[in-house]
Amino acid sequence: MLATSHRLADEINSLLIATLSRPYWARTVVEDYAGREPQRFAARSQRMRRVRGYARTFYKPLALTESELTQALNAYRP
Repeated sequence: MLATSHRLADEINSLLIATLSRPYWARTVVEDYAGREPQRFAARSQRMRRVRGYARTFYKPLALTESELTQALNAYRP
């Protein structure tokens, strides 16, 4: 049962990655990080490095580029 659930979750994740746009995912990473770590997000000098690390840790299968994350950060409005 657990193996079946895990396999289904992997398939759903693959479909979401393929279906939703890369700019959408980059915005999601930025919004997610800003919501979870508001004090750390406020530190502008470290923001890009921290967002990259967050994306690498929690959104690794997406392999978002620095350029994609930078565009999302520049467009971010709380």
